[in-house]
Amino acid sequence: MKKLYCAAIIIMVSQVVFAEEQNFSISPFSNYSYLQFNEQKIHSPGLGVIFTEQNSLFIAAVYKQYFISEVKDGYEDLYHDIILLADKKIKRHLIFGVFASQAAAPVYDGLHTFTTGIGYGYEFMQSENSSLALGGGLVVADFGIKLPNGTVWPVLPLPVVRFSTKAQWLKFSADFQKSITIGYTILPESKVRLTGSSVMEPFDIRSARDISFDNTLWYRFFSKESKMGDFAGVG
Repeated sequence: MKKLYCAAIIIMVSQVVFAEEQNFSISPFSNYSYLQFNEQKIHSPGLGVIFTEQNSLFIAAVYKQYFISEVKDGYEDLYHDIILLADKKIKRHLIFGVFASQAAAPVYDGLHTFTTGIGYGYEFMQSENSSLALGGGLVVADFGIKLPNGTVWPVLPLPVVRFSTKAQWLKFSADFQKSITIGYTILPESKVRLTGSSVMEPFDIRSARDISFDNTLWYRFFSKESKMGDFAGVG
């Protein structure tokens, strides 16, 4: 069996701008990732911005590029990754939207290059450390459902499940929309912490290769008391 070697370096730097009287923060950031799989090397710079307001509004925009060496036949040497997220919470009501694309020619190259949707949820369980919201939404994507004339059926109603909990040593979240996303942070209040995430597409799982995951050991430059604490570090 051929061994697969993978090495990664991730650096993130951010500037956080706070306006205490309006209770909002704007966090532009940049990051750079380097990956190596055997002889294949991937350089990935990225930019983004996060806006939050009183824990009731969350907006994020991220753009990354992947420059790939040792490209195999049928694959491109440059991919674009675009993520736009927006969440609005009104008491126990959640309204959210998402747009995500990862392709050599995002959006322009067809429906299979992006996913977008809007949804609503209600927070049935709410406490200081845990939350469970259930709801539904409409998602536009290539689900692989073809009509008799050969065209793709692009819209599906999907259930939405969001769960999160946190303790002094663990922060965990699970989100099911079109994809299932699981994330965790071990020792979230420490300068040295371990983060991980896993994403799978239940409508498009053919093998274990269709489940993506990452685990990163981080050292952040500032303590939890600092406004820069969560946005500057090396992993």
